[in-house]
Amino acid sequence: MLLQFWFLWLFIIIVSVLVALTLRKENEEVPRKEILRAVESVGKMGIAEKLFLWIFSWLDTRFRIQDYWAMSRDTYHSVHRQMPLTHSEKYKLRIIWYWYPLYCLGGISFLAFIILIITGTVIGIYYVPGGDGDPSPAYGSMEFIMTQLPFGYIIRSIHHWATHFMVASVFLHMCRVYFTGAYRNPRELNWLIGVGLMLL
Repeated sequence: MLLQFWFLWLFIIIVSVLVALTLRKENEEVPRKEILRAVESVGKMGIAEKLFLWIFSWLDTRFRIQDYWAMSRDTYHSVHRQMPLTHSEKYKLRIIWYWYPLYCLGGISFLAFIILIITGTVIGIYYVPGGDGDPSPAYGSMEFIMTQLPFGYIIRSIHHWATHFMVASVFLHMCRVYFTGAYRNPRELNWLIGVGLMLL
């Protein structure tokens, strides 16, 4: 059942990317305002086409899909590459120096998540959950991991501390986004997704 769930999401993502690329190829030189005009026009389009164009233009104003697609295509064909501007450079924000180390908190949380996946998989191979309210199998498996499994104590400790680092870095990352005002338009969708994940 879980495998079918992931295949379904993979299929939805692939179809969405193919449709977006097809629309981008057909309207390669069409600016964003003309797409919005096409959405608002009642003429030849059906309800499904208008809904799709409206969703695509709404996502495009927030994630800049066309700009990133054009930038990646131009970067692929060019020898001299120029890095895009940072958030503070683009909007000419006066960022105090002590904010700069806090810009790596998202990367720290992602690294902690990768460590949790690896160590959790190793621990999950040997862990036996208790059944029917009896905690002795779980305790026995954890005792085996901590005392008899080679490097088991280190792996469990890394898993334990990576959990704390991930929770703390995600919380501090959201505080940094809030206090620097990086949640404003067109990034409000990222902010809402992050708040939803934090509440989970």
